[in-house]
Amino acid sequence: MKNMATIRDVARAAEVSAATVSRVLSGDPTLSVQAETRKRVLETAERLGYQKPQRRSDEREARRPRHTYALLMVLSAVEESADTYFMAIREGIESEAARLGLAAVGICRGELDLAAAERARIEAEADGLIAIGSFDALSVRAAFPETPHVVFVDFVPEVNPGYDVVHMDLAHATRNAIDYLHESGSEHILFLGGPRNVTSSHGKAAAFSQEERAAAFVAHMQDIGCFEPSLMMPLCSWSLEEAYEAVRGTLAGGTPVDAIIAASDTLAIGAMRAVSDAGRSVPGDIRVLGFNDMKGAAYLHPSLTSVHLYAREMGEAAARMLAERIDGRRIVPELLTMPTKLVVRESTQLRDPERETMLL
Repeated sequence: MKNMATIRDVARAAEVSAATVSRVLSGDPTLSVQAETRKRVLETAERLGYQKPQRRSDEREARRPRHTYALLMVLSAVEESADTYFMAIREGIESEAARLGLAAVGICRGELDLAAAERARIEAEADGLIAIGSFDALSVRAAFPETPHVVFVDFVPEVNPGYDVVHMDLAHATRNAIDYLHESGSEHILFLGGPRNVTSSHGKAAAFSQEERAAAFVAHMQDIGCFEPSLMMPLCSWSLEEAYEAVRGTLAGGTPVDAIIAASDTLAIGAMRAVSDAGRSVPGDIRVLGFNDMKGAAYLHPSLTSVHLYAREMGEAAARMLAERIDGRRIVPELLTMPTKLVVRESTQLRDPERETMLL
């Protein structure tokens, strides 16, 4: 028995996207395409013998999501469950996608060297992909060559074959954090951060140079004449324990430190414990600043100054960007940069209260 032609078969033969075929065949009045393209799609569908699948009822059709997407995530399920930042991004994507009529059809974690059958399933069922974390864009294109609509979240690829991107301006946030600490008296600022693990078809490669906060810290501290190589602490992981050991060792060695910028709140918590165990106080002796502004930051003792990252909003924006591309409402790739906000609390109490501020 001959297999029935699918929308993707028609799209391939007519040299248009599957979304365009779907909207042409359904008579979508909002679709803006040339008359020649519309005619080619209709003629191709007839030539291939495409038949629209039968639906049980109009009500079922109305409930059916218009389009579909799949997620690519750098974290395993266990890692994600312990990472509130990535969980917030995913929650934002899923809630906004549901509102827009985008249905999830699968999730790929960690590696791109999936079995051929799984890649084929995702390409057949998903109109677009949302990649959360550091994925090499060319490797994504090689793994899913027939999925043209991809949105990268929380990462700007070095080489981008025309995909959308939404990310945080972490470099700007780092410079603001340094200025806030330096202008209120801190000169010996220690940095704690991990690598940017970029996932490609060849596996993961740790790259400190691609971690925005680390690069911005070095450059800006050099600009203000305060960079000390001994206070640059690139960690092998993003663990609380490693942050604790790094700070404890630095203080035990007698290196002057009067402030710490940690690339996550988890690292900041490890740093504060190390300061306390070394017989020093926060913020009296050493001021500590983190990133993420996790829910418990305000309830620590002392409460933690942190850069608030709009993670859920970034996920929502990614879902909207994908829907625009799938629907054909936008054809030009977009780079969206989300703002950040420095929330000042007790861990960096200003030595001059009159200068206390909140930086955007």
